[in-house]
Parts: sequence; structure tokens; C-alpha cells
Amino acid sequence: MEKTPEKSLDADSSKLIRGVSWNALGNVSTLVFTLLLSIYLARVLGSHGYGIWSLLTSLLGVIVVLFNFGFDATLNRYVPELRHRGLETTIRPLIKKMALAKMGAVLVLAPILLVGKDEVSRIIFKDSLVTDTIPLLAIVLYLFVIDGVVRATLASFYQQKFLNLAEVVLRITTIIAVVALLQWKLEVFSVLLGFAIGQAIFLLACLAKIYSILPASVSKEHTLPLRSFALSMYLFAILAYVLGPQLDILMLGLFSIGPEEIALYCIGFYLAYTVLSLFPMLMAGGITLTFVSELHTKDKKKQLRQTHSMMLEYMFFFNIPITIGGIIVGSEIIGLLYPPEFGGAYLIFSIYLVFLTFLKLGGITSTFLAAMNHQTNLLKARTLGGCLNIFLNIVLIPKWGLLGAVVATGSSGIIALVWEFLMVHRLIKPKYPLVFLLKTGIAGSIMGIMVWVLATFLNVAVIISVPCAGLFYFALQFFMHPFSQETKQLLSQAGSPFSKFFHNSKTQP
Repeated sequence: MEKTPEKSLDADSSKLIRGVSWNALGNVSTLVFTLLLSIYLARVLGSHGYGIWSLLTSLLGVIVVLFNFGFDATLNRYVPELRHRGLETTIRPLIKKMALAKMGAVLVLAPILLVGKDEVSRIIFKDSLVTDTIPLLAIVLYLFVIDGVVRATLASFYQQKFLNLAEVVLRITTIIAVVALLQWKLEVFSVLLGFAIGQAIFLLACLAKIYSILPASVSKEHTLPLRSFALSMYLFAILAYVLGPQLDILMLGLFSIGPEEIALYCIGFYLAYTVLSLFPMLMAGGITLTFVSELHTKDKKKQLRQTHSMMLEYMFFFNIPITIGGIIVGSEIIGLLYPPEFGGAYLIFSIYLVFLTFLKLGGITSTFLAAMNHQTNLLKARTLGGCLNIFLNIVLIPKWGLLGAVVATGSSGIIALVWEFLMVHRLIKPKYPLVFLLKTGIAGSIMGIMVWVLATFLNVAVIISVPCAGLFYFALQFFMHPFSQETKQLLSQAGSPFSKFFHNSKTQP
């Protein structure tokens, strides 16, 4: 017999929140690291060098996605089930096979990159100086393809505390290495080498941890649809990449958009993405897939609906005011963080703020559909969006340049997202927080007026007006108490960073 709703909720949500709380440490460190590094690199490399670096990381991202094979998501999905069925001893050989398959594939690709380095530099980067960096890229690939397997394994065993403490060390080590190596004036090569050093140290620590927690191996066949799931999630990962800005960056390069303009696009997008992701309890990561998979396996539909509503409310609670405030003071923020030559990134930043406020919901829909074995339907939605994005990029980039890439990615992503939400609705019939959205929209709008008055009429510095407006928004929400009882119950348990806020605020009627 299943536990009572209250007790069952306490036990499962405690596991979720503990994992998410530690996941927040790693995610925040990554976001802060990315932001600080982008500011530093923009000042050291300039718009041309930063554009080259953006193209290089986009190429690296494409290759890593292509050689992912869906293995990472498969581990997140099925390791909990193997443990639940008492098949822990079959996990080690499964992980080993996946890691070796990835490394073998890269072994085939690396010589191709080395032989064709001149053509890659000419076609994508339009800069012969990048040629000498391609061999290092081939080496770095090995580190990054193993990274996914390592992270998925640790997340599947709920090792978020260790994983994210290691993440913090990784970021600190990488920053130190990059800053030190840039003193040699090797620019992009130094940055990539710094990333490689940090990644190598991180992987050594994680592999040692994995070795200590995995049970001994046995030769036993799995009775799970691992291959079909991996193939589906592999295709999904490719399509998710096609839907994202990384493809836009490569296509901008292929359409002969200069590195200086590409730098503006990257700054605009990543700054928008960062400010909308600083509260990682949005839970669009491996820990969430693992948790939702467990709820689905145990047929806890009520808790699935509660978790879905909680994720929606928590996401919009932060992202609505950030989007409103970012549009109002975004130009001042960019001017404060980056050199004057990056001022043109404001338009990209503002448009992406609006799009990403909704597109980040895709993390929720994909998690639920994958956990409930509806990845085929997820693939259909992402295939539609991916094909539409490629088509719109081809049509709009020659006409509108950077703006065309933004419109292509944003509109195609929204279309795919609507389809995914319809599928999730059909499966679990979630309750949508309309009252919450109304109250949060009102509070965010009042906060936006406050920011506008402070910045425009009173000439208050952005570093003062933004924190003041943020505190004002929290105060408004405290008295408006928009959260549902289920969301408060989930988020106030097991040490949530906002537990006191949720405990003391009233519940919406």
C-alpha cells in the first residue's frame, strides 16, 4: 500500500530538495564562472578574438553532442531502475561500455580534424591563426565526451554534494589556468589549454569517487530497453542543439558574419541565459530526471503533477522580474560589464530575455516526457522545431544578420515548446498556476516601474537600483503570497534556501 500523500511527499521531496540544493551550488558556480570569464575574455581578446573563441566552443559543442549517443540521459533514466530492481552489479559494466564507445568514436574523429585543420580554419573561422589550435581541440574532445558519462553516473547515485563541490574546484582551477596562460599572449590557444587543465583535474577526482561507490561487476544481461532509449535521447540531444544558439553561431560563421558581430550575439545570448539561470532549482538537470523517473516508476501521478506545478511556479517567480528589469537596465548592465565595443549586444540580450523566459520551460517538458518513456513524442516536437530553425536561419540570417538568428531560434523553439506542453498535459493533466502568474506579473510590473524611475529620473546607479528593486519585489510577493500549498510544501522541506520565506508567507486562496 502506498503511503499517505503527506508522508510520501515528505520522503520523496526531501531527496529531491537535498539534491537540488547541492545542484544549485554547482550550477551557480558554472553560471558565475561563465559570466566572469566572458567579461575577462571580452576585455583581453577584444571583439574579434572573443568571436573566434565563441566559434571554437560552438564547434566543440557540436562534436560533443554528436558523440554523446544518448548515453548520459540513459544512465540518468535507468540506473535508478537497476538499483530499484536489485541489479546494482550490472551498472559498472554498463558505464564502462558507454565510456569506451564514446572514446572510440573520438579516436576516429581526431585524425580527421588534424588532417583537415586548414580547411576547418578557412571555412568556419575565416582566420588562419586558428589552425594551430585545432590539434589541441582534438585532445580536449576526449575530456569533454567522458565528462557527460561521469556527471550522469554521479547524479544517478544522488552524489550531488560531491559532484558540485568538484564543480566549484573545476571552475576555480580553470580560471586560474586561463589567466596564467594568457600571460603568454597565445590568446585562444591559452584559453582552450586552461579549460583542458581544469577539466582533467575534475575528471580524475570524479572517476576516483565513481570507483569507490560502484558495486563489483557481474556478467548479466539487462532486461531494459537501453538501446532504444539511448537512440531516442541521442536524436533528442542533437535536435535540442539544433534548436539552440550554438547552431546559430556556426551558421553565422558559415554565412560570413564577422567574428566581431558573432561576439555581440554570444554576449547578448549568454548574458540573458545567465541572468535567467542563476536560480538552478529550476531543476532541469540529471537529478530531476532521476527523481521524476522514480515517481513515474512508482506510479505516483499526484506527486508528478505537484512537482510539475512547483517547477513552473518557481521558474516564473524569478524569471518574470528578471526579464522586466533586464530589458529596462540591460544597456547599463552591458556597459558596466563589457568594453564599449560590445554595446550592440543589448538588442540581442533584450529579445533573448523574452524568448528564454518561456523557452526554459523546455527543461520541464523534456524531463517529464523522457521520464515517462514518451521520448518519441518529444523527438517529434524537437524535430519540427529543429527543421524550422535551420530553415529560418537560412532565410533570415542573409536578410537580418544577428537579428535573423535570434528570431529563428526563438520562434522555432516556442513552436516546439507548445507541442511538448500539450503532450505533458495529455499524460498527467497538471494544474497550471494562473493565479500565481497574475500575481507575479503584477509584482514584476510594479518592480519594473520602480527600476525605471530610479534609473531614468533619479539617475541611481544600476548596482544600487537593481538590488533595491529585487528586495522590493520579494517584499511584494511576501504580502501577495502567490504560491500554492503544494509548492510551499515541496520547497520548504529539507533545507530549501527559501524555506523561511515559504513558511512565513500565506498560501494563495
